[in-house]
Amino acid sequence: MRLTGLENEMDIELLGTTRRPVVITKCPALWDARKGAAKKVSDLLLKMGIVAVTCRGVPLDRLPVIISNGCDVLPTDSPIFADFMDKAIEYGGAAQVVQIFDIDQLKRTFTEVSAHIDSNKIQKLKETYKSWEKSGDREKIWFSMLQFEDQRRTTSHEVAYGWFIPGNPWDALIALAIFVETDQQRDYALGLLGSWIDPSGASHAEAIPSCQADETGALLIESSVEPFKGALSAVEPTRIGTRWRRF
Repeated sequence: MRLTGLENEMDIELLGTTRRPVVITKCPALWDARKGAAKKVSDLLLKMGIVAVTCRGVPLDRLPVIISNGCDVLPTDSPIFADFMDKAIEYGGAAQVVQIFDIDQLKRTFTEVSAHIDSNKIQKLKETYKSWEKSGDREKIWFSMLQFEDQRRTTSHEVAYGWFIPGNPWDALIALAIFVETDQQRDYALGLLGSWIDPSGASHAEAIPSCQADETGALLIESSVEPFKGALSAVEPTRIGTRWRRF
């Protein structure tokens, strides 16, 4: 399926037989154009039942790693930073791939516990997480998947965007959105995706029986698909103190 003639010379394609839904969008790498494209892609995915709330943008050159392993980081349980689509498109450059993950298959990179819980529980947390730090008042311990030397630990950046995949990355990855500027970049992406064709021939395009653009360029899509289970869960992280000590 291809949508052409939208504003900003936008060209959107939904690949129908890849192992996960893939949307390729060709548009200028200007902030307004790319943000508008991200909104349309999110709308398209939503009509397929995919809620794009945990998205990670990386350069298109990372696509071979993604289609081999289910995500762009190795080991696959390494920390990642993810948010809504319009935040993810800030990363990756003019030719970028955005991974859309099922939020139910991810975990936050951090947990905060009382410093007075059972010592065996604290030891188990130390075996799970990569770093830990006591609060300034010694009452709380912050455990993180980020390494001790990572300056993003215990910061608002980790609270807002820090996730990791504890299990099978293929259970977490639900779609890809590729944004390019040129036909050459699009052809490069299609070449990489050539090995990712679903051998069963199943088509994701069947999930959107009709799709066209109105006079404003908004996508008009009819679908009875229920929203994907990876909808946004409310996250109310504890506010972080400004002074922490390692121990």
